[in-house]
Amino acid sequence: MALGAPTGAVAAHAQVDGTSVEDAMSVQDRSPSESWTDGTDWGDDIFPETQQKGARMWKLTGQFFLALLAVTVSAMSAEAEAPPAGWYAWGTAPQDYEMKIDRAQTRDGHPSAVVRSVATKPSGFGTLMQTFIPEEYRGKRVRFAAWVKSQDVGNWAGLWMRVDGTGSRLLAFDNMASRPIKGTTDWHRYEVVLDVAEEATALNFGVLLDGSGSVWLSDGELVVVGRDVPATDKNLARKPRNLRFEE
Repeated sequence: MALGAPTGAVAAHAQVDGTSVEDAMSVQDRSPSESWTDGTDWGDDIFPETQQKGARMWKLTGQFFLALLAVTVSAMSAEAEAPPAGWYAWGTAPQDYEMKIDRAQTRDGHPSAVVRSVATKPSGFGTLMQTFIPEEYRGKRVRFAAWVKSQDVGNWAGLWMRVDGTGSRLLAFDNMASRPIKGTTDWHRYEVVLDVAEEATALNFGVLLDGSGSVWLSDGELVVVGRDVPATDKNLARKPRNLRFEE
């Protein structure tokens, strides 16, 4: 992130009032009567001759401090906009969404994460997600559940989970497309339940937003459940059907 930028990058690129730090560092080469970018004239009519050197040093210190402050604030803002730790932004158009912690939207005192469209017409969907090797979940039924709140969702949103095999082969999948979240809704608990095959190599899950609006996620859990809990991947057929078109 920007906080880790080399000191040289700060000196080379940061600017305050249109003056680069590099230019500010060369203040000793300027004429005492030269006007600075704020319009102040550093002539003898403002500072006595005996104070010229001190004045230049104060100007140098101020310019350099403000430049470092601007870079630090920018870096802090960039960090605040980053996805939460352990999560990452993905989708067909992740650049059309912001995905971050939103401490203003809480549920039972817990912060939430938000996926919010920043484009007038998003060109695809964005998802805040995780993926991992499901060693302890193989051969088991797994439920991903979370509380979700939405605002002005123009198309649809939902929780999702996908089980992959070797070569990213799809083994199980549910994205709530058959029961989408739309419009503006208060906090509600949703869940997706899938069987994780023994040959599974990856388990992926998250929350997606397709189109305009905002969706918040809070209090998520990923747990093993019994076979008495129905799987929700009914949109993925278990066997071929109606091959003779007689139904």
